[in-house]
Amino acid sequence: MRRGAPAIGLVGTLAALLLAVLGGSSAAGTPGLVVTVLAQASASGPIVRLQDCARLEGGAPAGLAATPLAGAPFVGQQEVLTRAQIVAVLTGAGIHDAQVGGAGACVVTTPAAAVAADQLVGAATKALVAALPPAGAGGTYVVTPMVQPSAVMVPARPWTLAANPPQSVGLGVVTVPVQVLENGTLIRTVMIPLEVGLRAAVLVTTEALPYHTVIKPSAVRTEVRTTMTPGVRALQDLNAAGAMWTTQTIPAGTVLTDEMVAPMPAVQRGAMVTVVVHRGALWISAAGVAQEDGVLGQMVPVKIQSTGVTVSARVTGPDEVQIGLP
Repeated sequence: MRRGAPAIGLVGTLAALLLAVLGGSSAAGTPGLVVTVLAQASASGPIVRLQDCARLEGGAPAGLAATPLAGAPFVGQQEVLTRAQIVAVLTGAGIHDAQVGGAGACVVTTPAAAVAADQLVGAATKALVAALPPAGAGGTYVVTPMVQPSAVMVPARPWTLAANPPQSVGLGVVTVPVQVLENGTLIRTVMIPLEVGLRAAVLVTTEALPYHTVIKPSAVRTEVRTTMTPGVRALQDLNAAGAMWTTQTIPAGTVLTDEMVAPMPAVQRGAMVTVVVHRGALWISAAGVAQEDGVLGQMVPVKIQSTGVTVSARVTGPDEVQIGLP
């Protein structure tokens, strides 16, 4: 007997209840019933039943063949049910005068089927791609397995796969659990690690770009590359890049990303700027020196050249700032 098999007394009680529900009579005699125990049997479902392990002849009561004997063994294991155990189940069901013969024990196995590796990877990939955010203009996701999983052995009965990717997914490595289900009941769970990349036309530097260098059209070219780094957006628009400058030193052949550049300031630190002061209809201009870089609309400190006083002014154009007086 396999460890964990149901106790015979309990099974016999269940058998008697089953026969009562199905209309069988525990008091009726069955002198013509012949039960032949089979030496080997295959479980037809998750429960081993009398019809799996024995051949019934000579007027068996209704429902007797479906009497449960034990839980079906796991794939690769066996369940051994002795003739004595089967007789005990019959007795518990009220069958006292049947002729029981055949093998001394029935060895039950569960037929196996393989869930192939490509089926597991396919289910995980399909679910992950459906959960990814839009790839963007001209982009496509590239999903590859980190490792090739082994085939999973399951009972040779109808099964389905259900993949459940994490709620938040993006570039990089994503592990997708794939469940093998039989009639909605979980049989196995297999973890499938996948690597997600975004393949798109991006800007790549053709030369090394020093810190705080304006990105010129001649310094970049468009290439189709696959990006794997999560949380990083590669630049694709050449016109937009022309309004940027570098925030770090960038080697040649590097994919430009949004963390490497920033909008080129309209006012640069140390540069001479025109300071426009206005109040109502009165407009006055003076020369000053920007103390910080600033993009359009940003407030920056400016030192007035004639007085040496530092004021806060808003960047309104290239090398121009404005102070509004109340």
